[in-house]
Amino acid sequence: MPNPPREPAETLPERLAASWPTKIWRDVHVLVAVSGGVDSMALLRLLLGLKHQAGGRGQLTAAHVNHQLRGEQSEADARWLAQQCQELEIPLEVLRADVTGLAKLQGDGLERAARDERYRLLTEAAERIGARYVAVGHHRDDQVETVLFRLLRGTGLLGLAGMQQQRALSTSVTLVRPQLEFSREELHGYLGKLGQDHREDASNTNSHFARNRLRNELLPLLREDFNAKVDQALLRTAQQAGEAYTAIHSQAEQVLTQSQTGQYQTDGACESGGFALLTGLLSTVETAVAIETLRIAWRNAGLPEQGMSDAWWRKLVQLAVRGEHSGQPKLPAQVNLPGNLLARYEGGRLSVWSVC
Repeated sequence: MPNPPREPAETLPERLAASWPTKIWRDVHVLVAVSGGVDSMALLRLLLGLKHQAGGRGQLTAAHVNHQLRGEQSEADARWLAQQCQELEIPLEVLRADVTGLAKLQGDGLERAARDERYRLLTEAAERIGARYVAVGHHRDDQVETVLFRLLRGTGLLGLAGMQQQRALSTSVTLVRPQLEFSREELHGYLGKLGQDHREDASNTNSHFARNRLRNELLPLLREDFNAKVDQALLRTAQQAGEAYTAIHSQAEQVLTQSQTGQYQTDGACESGGFALLTGLLSTVETAVAIETLRIAWRNAGLPEQGMSDAWWRKLVQLAVRGEHSGQPKLPAQVNLPGNLLARYEGGRLSVWSVC
């Protein structure tokens, strides 16, 4: 989203209230994720201030995930946060994560393991205390980094749109990012005005992590040598990608509604299920819409999506529309898909299911 005009730090509470109105959350419990850094401490103080003004039946609870990656420094952060929360009169949940062990088990690296375990623990804590929302402190600078990082790694429209302000963590818990319009500089100034201290995580300067190299080396280089307004350019791109994805997703939902049919193929099907679609309408829409239609059906069926690259989605679309174009016979055909899945086209119908 575009970089808003710079405003004095005094307006941050009003801007956050506009971004996430208190009428939405004042009567439900909210879990606020706090690391002790600038962004999360600013979020905690902003939400506390708005809560005091708005009242309501809900309660704010702070939650700190100790990733146990920095030894005594990690423990010191948890103790410092406990003291801060005591002074602010807000309950604190301290959650411990074995990130090193999880990274070895999954083989996806420390950054991915820490992120996955953090959200898992926060979701569990929210469900345990009955919180409707988990609020996190991501800000505009984080959004810039996320968009650039995904662009370099390779992503689709949804990934290029960056972090969304809200997304579901479970059927009962929603993740919310109220500070995406704020810069880190603004949040730092807000804490300074309050006289609120914060912690600095030394691992944020560790060049072993790709995200840190992007933040501390690549982005400064791009700003200095290529485009002084690269941040705004990336945010505009994210906004446009998000708008394009929304339009495609909306059309895909309509296609899916008109294409859903009865039972999927049952030959060797597992209990984990699958889906079946009539393919006539799929053959009339753009490939991006057809892929999104299949994605929605796939997710609705609860099928594993991790192995489905862009090439696999396109191959699935080709299978679905193979018999719908003039001159092509409607002969049966099938494709083995990642995740022990099978897709079959037969007689104007595509079935996808798990194979035991």
